[in-house]
Amino acid sequence: MNTSNNRFREFRNQRSTENENRYEYPIDSFPAEIQQLILEMKEKLDTPVSFTGSTILTAFSTAIGSSMYVKTALGKTHLSLWTCLVGISSSGKSIASNELFKPFYEIQNDLDNQREETELKMNENDRERAKFKQVMYSDGSVPTLIKELLKPNPKGILFDTDEILIWINGLNSYGKNDTGGDEQIWIKIWDNRTLRKVLGGNKIFKVNKPFVNIYGGIQPALLYRLYDKGKDYSGFSYRILFAYPEHNKIALPKLNVPIDQSLIREYSDLIKRLYNELEDDESIEIQLSSNAFDLYDNWIKDKTIEKNNLKNQFELEHAAGIFGKMKIYALRIAGILAVIERGYASSDLKAETIIDAEIMMKAIKLADYYQGTAMQSLIAARQKQLAPPVVIQLANLHKKGLNFQEIGNKLYPHEKEDTRRQKVRREFYKYSEMYPSIFGLKNT
Repeated sequence: MNTSNNRFREFRNQRSTENENRYEYPIDSFPAEIQQLILEMKEKLDTPVSFTGSTILTAFSTAIGSSMYVKTALGKTHLSLWTCLVGISSSGKSIASNELFKPFYEIQNDLDNQREETELKMNENDRERAKFKQVMYSDGSVPTLIKELLKPNPKGILFDTDEILIWINGLNSYGKNDTGGDEQIWIKIWDNRTLRKVLGGNKIFKVNKPFVNIYGGIQPALLYRLYDKGKDYSGFSYRILFAYPEHNKIALPKLNVPIDQSLIREYSDLIKRLYNELEDDESIEIQLSSNAFDLYDNWIKDKTIEKNNLKNQFELEHAAGIFGKMKIYALRIAGILAVIERGYASSDLKAETIIDAEIMMKAIKLADYYQGTAMQSLIAARQKQLAPPVVIQLANLHKKGLNFQEIGNKLYPHEKEDTRRQKVRREFYKYSEMYPSIFGLKNT
């Protein structure tokens, strides 16, 4: 058994003795108005507070879009989020989004009506070429995103789906080879880096600050699909914020007791104000106070020391990758929280918005939560990952006690004899790291 597999098994066994849902969602990170809404939905609709809080963050991020950013010496970061609610069927994932995305459903309905009116005045050729504004969509393919959505929506757009695997299944769906090209495009979008692509007819497609939020749910048994084909090592999966319910159970809403409409109305009005009043073509800097920056900087230093002291190599490698993204998410979440506080307190959404030390501390608490659930998801996924046939063949031959040369003779008889052993050795260490359960546990 190779050392990477042993490292994973050691770490998995250590974590399995802990409470599966040990990460408590810090609702005190939100302004009082949002805390009330989260608790109201918990009481009346039985939605997990982590689902409601994560959906609210996604909603405000979408409303703000590319119109605001936080800046450090490393550059600007806009406030986009990739959010995944992890829960069994009927655990409250759809309840949360159906209630909290209502402002966007209404905005999209207005945009659809405007589109219909405009199309009636167009000839057929113009209609085919026309691109229209949208606030949300559900087609997971990159070609659709590039050709139809990014240009007409410079402020950004929300990919909203009940099942986040629709997004994953759309990766490279139009290509002949699964080379991971779509993943790299999505990573650029998450990084807010300029997206430049050569289209057919030698046309250049360019978006300077792409902004796309991802939102969807997944059942725990399918988590491994988010890590298939090295998506963790590319950093793709580390960019996902995972929300777990406090308890795995079916939600039981009180159908005869409506939630407080004043809370919903305040929330909905603020979402619509942010979406409508913050312009597509402007980017406002959210200021980071010196105390907030010092707090953020010290958090990074403390966490870095903590990660470097990890004894388990598997945990160190993946914790480092996850933390690299959470450092950025802490800034994004701080920006969102600052905008929410200003929005509830003032009618001027374009006035100076400042992240103070208190807001930064609240954002760090949320980032710590998502860092913990990211590692929890990775461990769960690694125990369920399915391997390609070549990996299963390699693992089975290894379990039978064959050495690398003997395995190479069986798997690659047509290759030169002196290269077979080296090839098997490379593949063994590569695949046992990607699929440790196949080499040490039953493939389920």
